[in-house]
Amino acid sequence: MKSLTILFIVFFSTLLYAQPFIGWETYQVSGKVQVVYVDHLNNKWFSSWESGVYKFDGNNWENLNTQNSGLLSNKIYSIFEDNQHNMWFGDYNG
Repeated sequence: MKSLTILFIVFFSTLLYAQPFIGWETYQVSGKVQVVYVDHLNNKWFSSWESGVYKFDGNNWENLNTQNSGLLSNKIYSIFEDNQHNMWFGDYNG
């Protein structure tokens, strides 16, 4: 009975102090997603193997690709933010 009481107290005390459930968000991008990166402003960056990089700021989507940016390839395999908050993308061509 003592172990049941301790289990009961531990279980309900964790319910009282637990963090609230935030939930999942769903994002739709074109192509196969390779990397997901969150920058210092909480923008979500998605690298694609077919259509460059997608940026989602919480309201709007922006697609960076070889047609509208300085990307050398639409096959992006890495995303990095440096100390000055510049975004770097590793692509198939270097």
